[in-house]
Amino acid sequence: EEYLLFIRFNTAVLVLLGLLILAGGIVRSSGSGMGCPDWPRCFGLWIPPIHESELPADYQAVYADRGYADTRFNAVKTWTEYLNRLLGALTGLAVLLHMVLALRTFWGCHRKVVLWSFLALLLVLVQGGVGAWVVMTHLRHGVVTLHFVLALAVVALILKARYSVFALRAPDGARSIDPSAILPLRWQAWLVLALMLVQIVLGTQVREQVDEWIRLNWTPQSNTSLLFKSLGSVYEWHRNFWMAVLMFTIYLFYTVDRNLGAGPIRTLALFVLILLGFQVLTGGLLSRLGLPAAPRALHILFGSLSFSLTTALAFSLERLYRQMPGLDSERAVSGNLDAETINHGTDG
Repeated sequence: EEYLLFIRFNTAVLVLLGLLILAGGIVRSSGSGMGCPDWPRCFGLWIPPIHESELPADYQAVYADRGYADTRFNAVKTWTEYLNRLLGALTGLAVLLHMVLALRTFWGCHRKVVLWSFLALLLVLVQGGVGAWVVMTHLRHGVVTLHFVLALAVVALILKARYSVFALRAPDGARSIDPSAILPLRWQAWLVLALMLVQIVLGTQVREQVDEWIRLNWTPQSNTSLLFKSLGSVYEWHRNFWMAVLMFTIYLFYTVDRNLGAGPIRTLALFVLILLGFQVLTGGLLSRLGLPAAPRALHILFGSLSFSLTTALAFSLERLYRQMPGLDSERAVSGNLDAETINHGTDG
């Protein structure tokens, strides 16, 4: 059935977005952000070179304003960045097809799905422009942060489209839950999500400061203890703020478990807590082991996944609350899509 096809394709888009965020983390952690000094081509080519001999002899002078005055061509960094761009293009195409499928399936019966899918596509186009801006401004402070936050916003919109479909069916066990217990859970989930976003933005600011310090001060004799001492208050906030995020997340899981018991929402809350724990662990490894590349990429991935699953958790609780008996329903089933058909679906 078409709505099941939409849910499956929605899942595929979410997986692609997760892989793209991981690829972006690898680009950042490996220092490959300027592996291609121009956009959309790479060193003026649609297919990047694999050896310095394929570039003009004066390429360092040509791209001096992009950081190549004292930097030689590195094929690994160039192809790391280029493959990230290809994955971004594939993800953008998938989001376009996602919107077309939403339009075809839900335009006549549930246009909110189409709205969220269209906004996701619009934001992907903006994200592509910001990606070009990142390259053209040589990883300028603030632009990289904006690029990452927009990626999370795209994930949130794709999830919103997904949960707009799920809103057409009543959650299992909804009638056996006290509505007064759901209201505080909703606000707790949104609070945790807001705290996570603050922590993520602080983290991207720290990363930008690290890049700038390495660019200006790094020598073979340098050590990361000097780097961390120079980062100042933003680093201190990021290092300590995780305690507040973790505390509120633990309390959210406790209240979900106490009020809702076993079920998909509790499972979501548990995964959020686990992923946040891994994020804290990799953050500790970064400060103790001197910013190794693998924990840096994993730190970004775990942070993105915990934020995404918390978004899904907030949408789940919102849906549960709005579909409680006696409250306004968002089911709005009309046209060719009926509730009986939807109830044979899955929350996936």
